[in-house]
Amino acid sequence: MGDDRVHLQILATLPEFQRRGHGSSLCLWAMGVVLKDGLKGISAMASPMGFQLYSSQGFLRVCTFYIQVPGEEEKLTLEAVGCRRETCADRVLYKEMQ
Repeated sequence: MGDDRVHLQILATLPEFQRRGHGSSLCLWAMGVVLKDGLKGISAMASPMGFQLYSSQGFLRVCTFYIQVPGEEEKLTLEAVGCRRETCADRVLYKEMQ
């Protein structure tokens, strides 16, 4: 995170609109911002479902966080993910060529 990258925060798609490319479009938009503004890349925190999307867009896992309420068995898993400027450039170029 920081001033030298885009941080995607709280991206969600209603279930009835999932699997239609909306999340991928948001990632591609952010990649364009990275290139236009000369930033280093993109960071995000991803749920297990979000991690599948980010992985398909070239993001890499940085680390895994587990959030658990004391005394509870259930826990939430979040992945910190990132995408470097070079990957952003490759993805944007590929999309433009299609």
